[in-house]
Parts: sequence; structure tokens; C-alpha cells
Amino acid sequence: MESKTHLALAQEEAKGPLIVRSVTTVDPGKGQIQVRVKAAALNPIDFQQFAFGLVTDKFPYIGGADLSGIVTKVGEGVTHVKEGDRVSSVAFNFLEGLPAAAFQEYATFDATPAIKIPDSFTFAQGATISGSFHAATVGISFPALLNLQPPWDPLPTPDETPILVWGGGSVVGRNTIHVLKAANYTNIITTASPYRFDDVKAVGAKAVFNYKDEDVVEQIQKYLGDEKLLTGFDAVSSPESLAQVVKVVSPGGRVLIVNPGLEDILPLEGGPIKRLDSFLAVILKPEGCEFGRKSAEYLQKAVADGSYSLVPFQEIPGGLAGGGVQKGSDKLRLNENHGQKIVITDI
Repeated sequence: MESKTHLALAQEEAKGPLIVRSVTTVDPGKGQIQVRVKAAALNPIDFQQFAFGLVTDKFPYIGGADLSGIVTKVGEGVTHVKEGDRVSSVAFNFLEGLPAAAFQEYATFDATPAIKIPDSFTFAQGATISGSFHAATVGISFPALLNLQPPWDPLPTPDETPILVWGGGSVVGRNTIHVLKAANYTNIITTASPYRFDDVKAVGAKAVFNYKDEDVVEQIQKYLGDEKLLTGFDAVSSPESLAQVVKVVSPGGRVLIVNPGLEDILPLEGGPIKRLDSFLAVILKPEGCEFGRKSAEYLQKAVADGSYSLVPFQEIPGGLAGGGVQKGSDKLRLNENHGQKIVITDI
């Protein structure tokens, strides 16, 4: 019997062009779903691979993690979504390429992060939801990382302990503020561009500072007064942002970064700098599957009741063959997305 195939956007050599090619369509196994992808969102890891070959040396490489679409098949044991459901999800095992990656017509992956999206949501909106939210919950609440209270089990009373989210105007930063606020942390300090101040305050930030101000560190220190700041989440994780964060976080505190390669550059006095990137797939592992299930259940409820507000995004139509993935990747590489998620539609 001839195998079913579909189209995917692949890179066939390091730093090579993206080419539409035919690949085998894989049926879901136990705990998996197959989705007809309708929209896919880009992440920094995509341009890091496409432009610099930093992710893998295995080719052909099909990237993309954040996606939305329609469930076409359901594997054994999956009960929270069914065939025909419109879903948002993230293919956390996307580094394995086929069959989990998002830049293809059909993706097959672990069903744990998948949530149903309302009929009022477009697929472009759906593609912006899951990846950055789960990055925020894992970073904030997973025991091996910052180990703060999760949003599905909020603190009984408001906690005024100051917490810094550097880059609150970014997609991950905005989700992190939501997660902290939902968990009942109320003294959330963040940085953003002035045009994003009102937005991040609406999500839950108490104090917002312009990251471009030369004295931004001094402004935050003045706001803190004598109070120690022991937790920092660097949602930007560039050498420049981390240099500022470690000046603000008090000795003995801890900092979380979302990108690799910085933890040894600027050590934090008396405290650890922890990497989120190596833990993103933890919700698919035995030690994290219960955490992942609870994170997805919370997100499903928050999307359904409207308490989760969508992040700003740029939509690039044209599907796999229209050049949108390369265009979006270049925008991320050049930092021209202005804190917005970039979504490719018409896949």
C-alpha cells in the first residue's frame, strides 16, 4: 500500500534555502494527535536554525513549533480533543523534525498541550497561544526552575514580593506577566517600550519602565527602595538585557533566561542563572507530564472564559510556498517584529 504524503517546508542543508517538498504523512500513536495545520507561528529558534544552523545538523530539517489547525486523527488514550476539533498546540518535540514540526500540511505530535479554540478565533489567533504560554508556566512554576506558584493553584492572598520580568512587551514576557498575575503575585515589575506600557499594565504589571532609558536600572532600584528583588525572568535574554537584569536582582537571587549561551557570560552574584530552553519539552516527559496536563487545562479554561488575552501578532499569508516563513524568520532575526508574534497563514 502506497504511503500517504503531504507538503512540508524543509531546509536540506545548513544555512540553505527553504524548499517545499513531499514528505510521508504519519498516523498518530498512543497519546498523539494528527492535525491539518492551518497556521504556524515563528520563534527565535527558527531563524537561529535557518540563518545560522545553530539547532541541528540533521537534514532535511522541518521547523516550527507553534501551530493551529483541525484534528484529523486521534491516537489511543486521547480524550480531551477529538477529530474535527479546531485546536491550538505546540509541537514540543519539533526538534525531531517529522512528524511533529509545524511548517507542513500535517503534523503528528503529543496531544498534551493541545487545546480547543473558540469558533470566534481565527487560526492565526490560535497559533499565537500555546507555545509562549507554556514557556511562561514552565519557567515560572516548574520546580527545577523558578518554582513559583502556578496559575492553576493561585496563592490564597495577594503576594507583594517584587518580581522582575524584563521584556514585558515581548510575547513570552506578556505571557509571563499573565501567569504571575493569575497566580496572585501583584508586584510585577517589567520593562517595555512606552507604546506598550498600557498593554502590559492591563495584563497585570504594577510598574513599567522604558528599557531604552540609560538610567533604567537606577529607576527600578529607586522603585524597590530597601526591598530585595530575588526573582528575575529575562524574556529577551540578550547579552544586553541580561547585563541589566543581573544589576537589578539582589545577591542570592535567581534569574531565568529563555535562550542558551548566556548563563556563563554574566554570573549572578550568589545565585543561579537558569535556562528555560532545555526544559521546554519537560511536559512531555514522565517527570513533567502532570505539570503539562495542568498547564494545558488552565490555558483551555482561560481561553474559553476570556481571561487569557491574545498577544499582538503580525499575519503573513501565502502558506508554505509563499515565502512567508523566510520573511518572518528574517523579521525576527532583525528584531523587526516589535514584540509581536509572527504567524504564517494559508498553510
